[in-house]
Amino acid sequence: MVEPARGHHRADGGADGGVRDLLVVGAGIIGLSVAWRALSAGLTVEVLDPTPGDGATHAAAGMLAAVTEADYGEERLAAMNRDSAALWPAFAADLEAASGLDVGLRRTGTMTVAYDADDVAESRRLARTQHRWGMDIEELTAAAARERSPLVGPVAGAFWSPSDHQVDPRSVHRALLIAVREAGGAVVRRRVSSLLTDRAGGGPRVTGAVDERGRSAAPGPSCSPPGRAHLRCWPTSRSRLPSDP
Repeated sequence: MVEPARGHHRADGGADGGVRDLLVVGAGIIGLSVAWRALSAGLTVEVLDPTPGDGATHAAAGMLAAVTEADYGEERLAAMNRDSAALWPAFAADLEAASGLDVGLRRTGTMTVAYDADDVAESRRLARTQHRWGMDIEELTAAAARERSPLVGPVAGAFWSPSDHQVDPRSVHRALLIAVREAGGAVVRRRVSSLLTDRAGGGPRVTGAVDERGRSAAPGPSCSPPGRAHLRCWPTSRSRLPSDP
C-alpha cells in the first residue's frame, strides 16, 4: 500500500475507517491521474489495485502520437487525441513539480518511414486526410529522413510529425504514486471482485466496489467540496471503507 501523507487518515481504515468522496478502481496512469486531480480539487480519494502499474501502463511505449496514429474514419477520435496531447506539457510540468521526478517527456517529434513505393503512396493518401483534419505532417525524402535520424536504413521516403512526442510511462506512474500519496490519497493493494450498482433513475450506475476480501468500499454521500459544485458522485448506503488492512 502507498501510505497517505502525514496528517491524513488512511483510506484503508487504519485510523478511523473513514468515508471517502471518490473510489477509483485501477492504479495505472489513468486511474492515478483521476485520483491526483480529484485530490487537488479537494476530494478525499482511495484507489484499489492489487498490482499498481502492472498492466497497460507497464507495457505502453509512451507514444503521444495523435497525428501518426490517426486513421481513416476516426476524425473525432483524432481530434480528441490531438487536444489531449496538447495538454501533456502542462500536465507533465505539474506532475514533476508535485512529485519531484522527471517523467521523461520528450518533445522531439515522430518520424514514420516508408519502405517502398507502395508505402509512400499509401502514406501520402493518409497524410492528405490528416491535413484535411488540420494535422501537421510533412513528407520527407529518404535523404532528409537519414539526416534527421542517421540510423535509418534503406527507405523510399518518410513522414514527419513535429507535434507527436513521447513520455516514459513507468516514470509517469512512479511520479503519480508519489503525487497521490503527498496529496493525502492512498492506493490499497486489493483486487476488486465485484461492483456495487444502483439501477434507480433509468439504468445501472456503479456506486462502489467489493474487494477480494469481501469488504465493500464506496464513495460517501457527498463529493462536492466548497467552490466545486460541478463535482458530483452518487450517495450510497454502503459508504464505509474496510476496517482493517
